[in-house]
Amino acid sequence: MPNIELHSRNLSLDLCRAVAIVLVAVQHAWSMLDLDNDSWGLVCYMYRTIVNCGVPMFVMVSGALLLDKPCGVKQFYTKRLVRVLIPFLFWAIPVYIIGVVTHRYDGIQSFGDVCLCFFPYLLQNEIQDFHWFVHMILVLYLLTPLLQRALYMSSKCMVGGLLAGWAFVLILQQAYPALFALRYVSSLFPYLGVYIAGYYIRRYLPEGRRVRIFVGIMWLVLCGIDVLLKTRYYCIELFATLCLFAFLSKMPISQRTAMRIGILSISRYSYTIYLIHIPLISALYQLLDKLTCGAYTLWATPVMAVLPIGAAVVVLAICYIACLIADKCRYINNNLVGISK
Repeated sequence: MPNIELHSRNLSLDLCRAVAIVLVAVQHAWSMLDLDNDSWGLVCYMYRTIVNCGVPMFVMVSGALLLDKPCGVKQFYTKRLVRVLIPFLFWAIPVYIIGVVTHRYDGIQSFGDVCLCFFPYLLQNEIQDFHWFVHMILVLYLLTPLLQRALYMSSKCMVGGLLAGWAFVLILQQAYPALFALRYVSSLFPYLGVYIAGYYIRRYLPEGRRVRIFVGIMWLVLCGIDVLLKTRYYCIELFATLCLFAFLSKMPISQRTAMRIGILSISRYSYTIYLIHIPLISALYQLLDKLTCGAYTLWATPVMAVLPIGAAVVVLAICYIACLIADKCRYINNNLVGISK
């Protein structure tokens, strides 16, 4: 890979995206084990607290990259929506067909039903549960041109005040959920804040070792509080994500070319990996279930604690190799499969 490409990118944001996809893979590998929180206690709480930073960090990277300055509305929508929607549809089709063949969908009785139900199922998040992220990011993209112009005309204090108000409302939303009963508004609001926070941290948070130490300690403190509280407080998880993003986005990257290329490659492949990793984790667990006759869920706590990490590493390696082959193959369009430039 040419050095000019490495030097022209913000590799700290690529690092954030690479860490985010690893956390998301571990999160899904853990959640698919469906273990009882009461039985696994501290292990469950630690996993939940750390890996739940993955998806919000993806959103923060997008905010850091897209909200910095206004651009043409038509140009933005054409570029971003096509980059998200085409791979989304491309990978949803085979997953949907597999679901039809394995009789996952009760309402499909004929070939006509197969054709008619695809888009309703896609919009209702029935094909894959994790597709909610794509729906959410598309809404944020629709709002982006408006946010770009508003932030461009706002000062540091105004944006900081806006984020402080967002944090306050987020705490109220957690404490009094009945006040925020609108489903789509309440589910989008947290991510709208972290989207803007990604922009704010990139533009206004100073560089320096002391800043990294401070936000690193804050991340550890917030994770510790979340683990000790046991009950999930997503506002604490989001505040911890802000600290983790601030730490990683301000971290100087090693000058070793191999490390830089590795970070850049995982970052470029992250969206494709996101779209294909869950069926692979499911297949891996089904294989493990057959090999152990279902006994793997009875393994000792230390083994089960590292199993999601091991499963995520295996699946990420498979996804990475598949993306690398697709990236090198001149007959495969990168925009079709979701590999970014």
